[in-house]
Amino acid sequence: MVTEMRLSNNLLISKVQELQSNLNSHSASKKDVAVFVPGSGEQQTSQTYSSVLKRNTGNESPVLLVKTKDGKSQHDVMKILTKAINPAEFNICFNGTKRIKNGAAVFCNEAADLEKLKNIVTSKLGNKYTVDQSQNLNPRIMIRNVKLDNQTDSSLIDNFISANDLDGFDASDIKIVVKLKSAVKDHHNLVLEVAEKTPSG
Repeated sequence: MVTEMRLSNNLLISKVQELQSNLNSHSASKKDVAVFVPGSGEQQTSQTYSSVLKRNTGNESPVLLVKTKDGKSQHDVMKILTKAINPAEFNICFNGTKRIKNGAAVFCNEAADLEKLKNIVTSKLGNKYTVDQSQNLNPRIMIRNVKLDNQTDSSLIDNFISANDLDGFDASDIKIVVKLKSAVKDHHNLVLEVAEKTPSG
């Protein structure tokens, strides 16, 4: 029994080491590009802010939220919804569903499917449910260890735009959501939010 446990443990260790080795070689093969933040004195992340925006902007499926008004459970709402709506019958494409508080979320393939589904759900289920489109949050990113040096928010944003590949943005597109104290003395971590648009270039 002890021998079997040792063999099993050794096998697990071997697999973990193999996975770690593959992960390290995969990471090493990627070209890292650092974000420069004025006042931080260091490179921050392995990607530029604009590359994060280009990757995230416009890739989300439109989501329809169906919520009960009369206290039904999320399980019941999902059951009623799937019974009332046959995607094949109405020629609707969606990527999946998820139970949420007081209802269900339907991840539609595209905006046209969402509008069609919204109309069908409203007509079939009546006024016992609220039917709304989920609002996407603007992308956010945390910049660590920034030395503020009494800079105003607008000055920080202007410096950030000019120091990174953000030519398609101006100060009105970006806002500082919160400033958090950093473990580094006299430095802060900044959470930035940007308007949903694709940078030029």
